[in-house]
Amino acid sequence: MFETLAVLLATAVAAWLRPWRMLGGAAPPWPWFLLWLVLPLMWSADRWSGQAAMPLVSGAVLSLLLAGWPLTMLALAAAALLAAADGTLPVGEALSRCFWLGTLPASLALALGALARRWWSGQVFGYVLGRAFGGTLAALWISAALAAVVALARTDAAAGITLAAAASAAPVAGQPMAWLLAGFAEACLTGLAVTWAVAMRPAWVATWADRLYGVRRG
Repeated sequence: MFETLAVLLATAVAAWLRPWRMLGGAAPPWPWFLLWLVLPLMWSADRWSGQAAMPLVSGAVLSLLLAGWPLTMLALAAAALLAAADGTLPVGEALSRCFWLGTLPASLALALGALARRWWSGQVFGYVLGRAFGGTLAALWISAALAAVVALARTDAAAGITLAAAASAAPVAGQPMAWLLAGFAEACLTGLAVTWAVAMRPAWVATWADRLYGVRRG
């Protein structure tokens, strides 16, 4: 499955970048480490709760903002293996969820964050609203839409339905309003967490730098 290959490729690129160098021998901030520990539970919540329709929380964009893309890719792959280690998810399913809930939204948020920084260069507003909130919402919604298109294409492949036809049916079959509401909730939580961290603990946010946004402290 291409999801597994995408996760392996992202992990290999992240390892090649050696993100641990930015830590300078120190451990990552404890909130990021705590987030990583709960990712396997969030990604398999529908299985252990017995509620198949339960919306799954990604957490990938918050991890990206706190630790950067390379370290996040390594953490997401490790979280998928942890989700499969206890038998809740098969390895293939865990890696598939890692791609749709982790690798893809985090990578999209990285690209959207670069655009936000270009449009709102040097503005705190651009970082908080454009990256923490808007970037999270857009990345999760796009990922959900693409996941629905791929799922429809796979389900209907035997019937000869093309990817274009699946794409046209995805908004109805995938319930875009449900995606929007779920993404909005996570975007609000991510925005609040990052806003507080930028104000009170900027060292916890790897993608933030006071000098880039003209913030003076003390």
